[in-house]
Amino acid sequence: MSSTDLVTLEGLSIRFPGNPAGNATVDAASLSIARGEIVALVGESGSGKSLIAHAMAGILTPAARLEAETFSFAGLDLRRADAPGWSDLRGREIGIVFQNPRAALNPVRKIGRQIGDVIAEHRQLRGKALREATIAALRAVQIPDADRRWHAYPGELSGGMCQRVMLAIAMAGDPALLIADEPTTGLDNTTQAAILQLILDQCRSRRMACLLITHDLALARQFAERVIVMHAGQVVEEGPTEALFDAPRHPYTAALLAATPAAAASVADLAGIPGSFPDLALPLPACRFAGRCARRLDRCASDRPVLTRTDRQVACWNPL
Repeated sequence: MSSTDLVTLEGLSIRFPGNPAGNATVDAASLSIARGEIVALVGESGSGKSLIAHAMAGILTPAARLEAETFSFAGLDLRRADAPGWSDLRGREIGIVFQNPRAALNPVRKIGRQIGDVIAEHRQLRGKALREATIAALRAVQIPDADRRWHAYPGELSGGMCQRVMLAIAMAGDPALLIADEPTTGLDNTTQAAILQLILDQCRSRRMACLLITHDLALARQFAERVIVMHAGQVVEEGPTEALFDAPRHPYTAALLAATPAAAASVADLAGIPGSFPDLALPLPACRFAGRCARRLDRCASDRPVLTRTDRQVACWNPL
């Protein structure tokens, strides 16, 4: 843990009742985010990325049981946060952009009012000052003709415009951390690039930290300073973006990179990851990638590898 860390998670586990094997869906994950840092959390669907985001925003389903050795934000111990405490943090200190903006926005309220709700709550503005701040928020995310768009309903906007509105809502309280959970899902390539560039520009101009959750490794490489790789609820590798992409040390990271279209010269050269994603309802080895790993050792089944604390962190008994 560094004095510059905004978020620190150590040994974070998230469990759900009814799992016959008693496995944690997120299994003793550790990560940190420094103030102003842009970090990408990557992995296959179902690896637990969004669950970590929901935990950091205090929006886990009530059925989930969270355990952690350390779970702090700006020095606050969030293991003891109650509902009012989380409500105060969300919007004011932690902004969230979800992957389906149309579902996240209220379809029967004007977008200006939805942004204004957050500004009124966290910046205590009313009347003319509130309206001016809302229009400024629309302009900040490059929505054209902001005065007129204030009156628009979500159904009148494109997917990319709805995501810009979500970004305006997320940043309305001027948070210290932005969580962007698959923010480009369902958008075309051009709009994806525009939305990610907008997020990057806003983070830099505001000195705002960002956790970018994505399964798109190309986006992670383009926009993040550091990458954290998850597999089946476990953090397996972490490091500076270029170092991790150029020389992955965990077999899963290497397999994930090899399976991307950019790694193949043709469709015939596309590589898959051997085996199948582990079923969390069944007994699992200590390293959950062991069943798919060509480098596995006998101890991988019984001894969980520890994420080392160096400039490159890898949880593997037989790294590359």
